[in-house]
Amino acid sequence: MRTLIAHMRDQAASAENDTVGPGTVDWERLTPVLVALLQDSPRLILSSLQVSSEAFGVDSRAHGEMMLDGDDLAPLAARSVTTSAFWRHLQRRVNGRVTLRDAPPLLSLYLGLSPDTSRLEFRVSQGEWQVNGQALRW
Repeated sequence: MRTLIAHMRDQAASAENDTVGPGTVDWERLTPVLVALLQDSPRLILSSLQVSSEAFGVDSRAHGEMMLDGDDLAPLAARSVTTSAFWRHLQRRVNGRVTLRDAPPLLSLYLGLSPDTSRLEFRVSQGEWQVNGQALRW
């Protein structure tokens, strides 16, 4: 992760060149660095997250775990991070679950659930997402 951040900082510092404009990132050059980061089979553990907004009446909490299969990422490295093919390939390697408690009613409605569904259980297996046992289509 430090290597990726260092590359992004280097790009920001040299933003005057004609391939990258100010405030933008040349993801084409960062793709190999990102793939190298992912090869260690990252495991993201969301031990606790709280989102509160008085204006929207939201006071939600989440916890869970996501894992990425980092084996044989050569096909991923052959694609640019800016393409949908890169993200589809990456998504097929994700597995895990996240539970959201006291979910906002608007989120439940957006996901096709009753607005009084306060607990959302997101599961992903090889890139296939489900919420409360129903398949999600992105």
